[in-house]
Amino acid sequence: DVVMLADREGIKSYEAGFIIVEFLDKYSKFDKVNVSFIDPDKNPDIVKDLNKSGTLNPVENEIIVRSGDKVKKITLYDIFQQDYYGPVMFMGEQAVTGAIKYVTSETTPTVYFVDAHSTKKLESEYNYLKKNLEYNNYEVKKLDLTRQEKVPEDTSILFFAPPTQDLSAEERDRVIDYLKGGGNAIFLFDPSNSDEKLDNFDKVLNEYSMALNYDKIKENNVQAHVANRPYHIIPQVMETDITNEQDLSQFAVIMPESRSIRSLINDKEPLTVTPLLSTSSDAVGEPFGGGATEKNQGPVDVALVAEYVSA
Repeated sequence: DVVMLADREGIKSYEAGFIIVEFLDKYSKFDKVNVSFIDPDKNPDIVKDLNKSGTLNPVENEIIVRSGDKVKKITLYDIFQQDYYGPVMFMGEQAVTGAIKYVTSETTPTVYFVDAHSTKKLESEYNYLKKNLEYNNYEVKKLDLTRQEKVPEDTSILFFAPPTQDLSAEERDRVIDYLKGGGNAIFLFDPSNSDEKLDNFDKVLNEYSMALNYDKIKENNVQAHVANRPYHIIPQVMETDITNEQDLSQFAVIMPESRSIRSLINDKEPLTVTPLLSTSSDAVGEPFGGGATEKNQGPVDVALVAEYVSA
C-alpha cells in the first residue's frame, strides 16, 4: 500500500501537489501496488492504523508505504531535495521505490559510517549519500570503533569518511579482522598537508596490496580537468566488475582536491587489485603532507578496487 495523507483534489491545486499526484498515479498501474489518498483530518482512525508502532507520527502531506508489518514514511523533504544552494530536485521515484524495496525485502543490509577521524560528517556532507543509500534499501548507521570490541555482525559495508587523523592500533585490528572475515569496506582519503602519516590506515590497505601516496593531483591535460581548475580532475572511469554493465561514455566523474593510491606487488592470490579511476599521463601527484618530497608522474590511480575472488 502507498498512502498519501492528503485530499487528492485539494493538493492538485498546488504545483508540487499536482506533480506528486501525477507521479503516484503511475504506481497504480502495477498490479501489486495499491495507491490511495486519505485526508488525515477526516480519517483519524486510518492514520492510527498506519502508526501502529507509535514511532512514525505521520502528518498531513506525508506518504506511508506499507507491506505486512513493515512500514516506511516519506516526507516532502524526501521528495523535494535541495543540495546547499543548488536547484530543488524531485526525488519522488527514488524515495517511493526505495520505500517499496524496504517494506517488501526480507532483509535490509546495513552500512556503518565511520567519521570519528574526519571533519566530514554523515549528517552534513554525506546526508545526500545517506538518503540515496536508504532509497536503495540500505540502513545507514554511525559507528564509533573506539567503543566497539569488533565491527557489528550485521555490517554489510564499512564506510570511512576522509580521515584527518590515523586509526588507533585497536581500531586497525578490528577493521582487519572484519575484512578477513569476508567484510566489505570503502575508504575515502583527501589530500592532507599534515606531516602525520596514516600508518594504521596504510597497514589495513597493505593487507590488500595497496598503499597511500602523500600527494595532491594536478591534472595538466585540459580535457581531464574542470576549466581553469587543474586540481578539479575528471578521471577516466576504468572497466571493472563495478562498471562493466554501465555505458561509461555516459559518466563523468569530477574529483576536486584528490590524492593518489598505488598498487603494491601482489602475491596474495586470489586477491585482485584493479584500477577504478585513473588520471591522464600528463597528471602529476605533487608532494603534499606526510613528509613527501617526490612527484608521482601520471597516469596515477585515484581509486582502486581490491577483492578476493574465489576460483
